[in-house]
Amino acid sequence: MFTRFRGCMGPSPVHGSGLARGLWLLAAAVLFVVAAAFVDGAQDFTPAGVLGQPWAIVLNALPGILLAWLILVLSRRVLFSCWIAFVVYGVLEAVNRIKIANLRTPLLPQDAKFLQTISAGAIHLFGAYAGSLLLVAMTLVALVICSCLLYFLEAPLFRGSMKRMLLAALLVCALLALGPVGNGWRRLYGSGSYFSMLAWSPLETDGKSGLFNELVAFSIQYHDAGGVPHASVRKARKLLDDYAGQIHAGLDWDAKDGVHPDIVIVQSEAFFDPSVLNRIDPGQVLPRFHVWQARGATGWLHVPTFGGGTIRTEFEVMTGISLRSMPSVEYPYLRFSYPEIDGLVSVLDRHGYDTRSIHANDAGLWNREAIFRAFGFKHRTWRNNFTVKLRNDGRYVSDQVMTDQILDELQHRDSNAPRFIFAISIENHGPYAVQPGIDRSEWKSIQVPVGLDEKTANDFRSYLYHLNHADIQLDRLLKYVMASPRPTIVLFYGDHLPALSPVFKQLGFRDGIGMQAQPVPWLMVANYGDLHVPGGDLAAWMLPGIVLHAAGVNDDAFLTLKRMLPRDLAYLTHSPWIKTDADEQISPTRAELLSQVAQVDRLRLSGKFKNIAGAIDDGGAAVRVTDSMIGHYVTPDYRIGGIATDFPADSPLFAAVSLAGKAPGVHLDARILRQNAVFREASAQVDVDGAAVVNLDLQKGRALTPGRYQVNVLLDGKVAKSCSLQIH
Repeated sequence: MFTRFRGCMGPSPVHGSGLARGLWLLAAAVLFVVAAAFVDGAQDFTPAGVLGQPWAIVLNALPGILLAWLILVLSRRVLFSCWIAFVVYGVLEAVNRIKIANLRTPLLPQDAKFLQTISAGAIHLFGAYAGSLLLVAMTLVALVICSCLLYFLEAPLFRGSMKRMLLAALLVCALLALGPVGNGWRRLYGSGSYFSMLAWSPLETDGKSGLFNELVAFSIQYHDAGGVPHASVRKARKLLDDYAGQIHAGLDWDAKDGVHPDIVIVQSEAFFDPSVLNRIDPGQVLPRFHVWQARGATGWLHVPTFGGGTIRTEFEVMTGISLRSMPSVEYPYLRFSYPEIDGLVSVLDRHGYDTRSIHANDAGLWNREAIFRAFGFKHRTWRNNFTVKLRNDGRYVSDQVMTDQILDELQHRDSNAPRFIFAISIENHGPYAVQPGIDRSEWKSIQVPVGLDEKTANDFRSYLYHLNHADIQLDRLLKYVMASPRPTIVLFYGDHLPALSPVFKQLGFRDGIGMQAQPVPWLMVANYGDLHVPGGDLAAWMLPGIVLHAAGVNDDAFLTLKRMLPRDLAYLTHSPWIKTDADEQISPTRAELLSQVAQVDRLRLSGKFKNIAGAIDDGGAAVRVTDSMIGHYVTPDYRIGGIATDFPADSPLFAAVSLAGKAPGVHLDARILRQNAVFREASAQVDVDGAAVVNLDLQKGRALTPGRYQVNVLLDGKVAKSCSLQIH
C-alpha cells in the first residue's frame, strides 16, 4: 500500500552497509541538535554564543537525542524517532514560553508534579492560556497523522532482535539519570562548566543556555535539596531564647470579654491596586476598597510569587512558614504530604472554631483537598458542593457567587461556635483576553491609559472589569459584617499580581521597583472596635499570627514568634529566583536572624517544633519548658483551650487551663516526674468560668537537680497534655 523511502531517505534494513547506517544516525543527531537550538532560541545558541559555549547547544539537545534513540530502538525508524522527540521538545518549549510570558518563570522540574492533580477544573483553568482549544485540537490531530504517515512510510533501519531490548533498558536508565531519580550527569549539567548555570535564576539559565539545560540542572539541584531541609536545633533555640520575653508577654489564652469573633479571610485572585502604576489615577480604581482602608488596618503584603502560584501565598498565610526557608520548594501543596500541618486552622480548631474553606474549583487541583484536611478544615466547599447557585462571569465562577456562599455560611449555623471561613476567589484568574459571558457594555466603558498596544489594552481592560467586581463584593461583605450582631473580623488580601507583564512593562511602577517584587494590598476590618493591629508592610507568613492576635487567640508560640519578628523582614518576601535591593543589603546580623527563622520554620513543618518550643522565660529563669502546652480534646464535652507555663526565677511554675465547654467540678492535676518518680504534684478544681490554676512550687519539697523532667497535666485522672521540663 505504501512505498517505503529508500536511498536518500536512509538505507534499507538489509542492503544498507553498517557505515551508511552509522552516517545516517550521525546526520540525524546533528540535524536534531540544530533543530532543537533553533526552536529554543537561547542567547548562547547564536553563532557568537555557540563559539563561547560550544557544549551548551549539544547538552541542551542530549535528552532529546537519548529519547530519539530509545524510540529508534523500539521502532527501528530514524526519522520517525527524531520527529517524535522533536515534537516533545516543541510542545515543552511552547508551554515554557507561555509560562514565562505570564509568570516570569520557566518550566521547572517540580511542574511535573502538576500532572498528579490533573482534572477537568485544571484543564479549564490552564487550558485557556493555550488559546483556541479548537486550534490546539487540530494541531494535535495533525501531529498524530504526520507521525503515523512517517512511521508507515519510513523503512526500518535494522532487523529486530533481543539486543535492542537491552539497549532500550540502558537508554531508559540514561534518561532517568538526567532527572531527580538518578545522580548521574552531574559533571555535565550540575557544575556549570559547560553552559551558563545560574543557581539562583532558572529564568536567566533558560534564557542563556536553553530549556533542557535548565531543566536537567535544576532537577539535580532539587534532588540534592530534598524536601524539608535539615534544621539546626541550636540556631532555633537561639532565636527562641532571644525572643522568649516577647513571646511570653504576647501569649494569652482568652479573647476580649471571653468571646471569640468570627473570622473571614478572603484571598482575592490577582488583586492589586493599579494606582501604583504610572498614568493611573488613584481615584479611578477600587473606590470602595480605598474607603474601607480608612476604617481598618491596612498596608502592603509581600507575597512569595508573581502572576500565579496562588498556593505559595496560601501556604504561608495558613501556616506562618516562609517559603524562603525552603528555597527548593516551588509548589508546597505538591511537595508535602504530612497528615497534619500546624497553623492558623489547627489553632482555631483547638479553640472551638468551626473551620471552613470555600473555593469554586475542583477539590483535587493542586492537591488542595488533601492539604486542607491536613490543615484541619472541618468543612470544605468546592465547586461541586456550593449551596448557592453557581454562575460564571467570564471564564470562572464570579466573586458575587463566592460572596453569596460566604454570607450563606455565616448566616446558617447548627451551633453557636465561632466560625472561621477561608474563601479563595477565582473570577479574576487569567488569561485576560476578551472573555465570553461578560457584560460587554461595562467592559467597553472601562478606561485604560493611552499608549498601550491594542492587545495589552484589552487585557488590562478585562482585568479592571473583574477587579471592579472584587471591589463591589468586598464592600458588600463588609457592609453585612458591620451590621451583624456577631463580633467578626474580615481579612482581605491579594494572592499575587496579575499575569500582565506587558502592562507593567509599558506603564512601569511609580516606585521604580520591578514587577516581581511588588507587594499587594491587605485590609483588616472588625465590627466591634479597635483591632489593635498596626498597618504597614507585612509578609504573607506574618498574617496568621496577626489574625490570631486580633481575635484574642494568642497561645501558639510559633505564630506569636512570627508576629514579633521585625517587620522589615517582609521586604525579603517576593517572587522566587530574583534578587532585590533588600536582598543585596542584608547585614550579617540580619542574615543570621533569617537563618534562625529558617530553622524554626523547618522544625515546625516537620512536626519537631514542639520539642523545642517554649524557651519562654522572662530573663534569668532556671527552667526551660520545651512545649507551648497547647491542649486538645479530652472528652466530647469540653476541650482544653490552653495550658500555660510561667516560671520567673523567684516564682513557682504553674499550669493554667481554660475549658471552652465550662465544665465546673472537673479535677485538674499537675505533676513533675523524672523516670516515673513524682517530684511535685498539685491539684485544683475547675471553677464556674471553666478556668483553673495549679502551682508547682520549685522552691519547696524535694530538690529538682539539673536534668530533664516530664510535666503531666491531668483532667479527672486522664493525662490531657504533657511536655518536657529542663532544669539548668
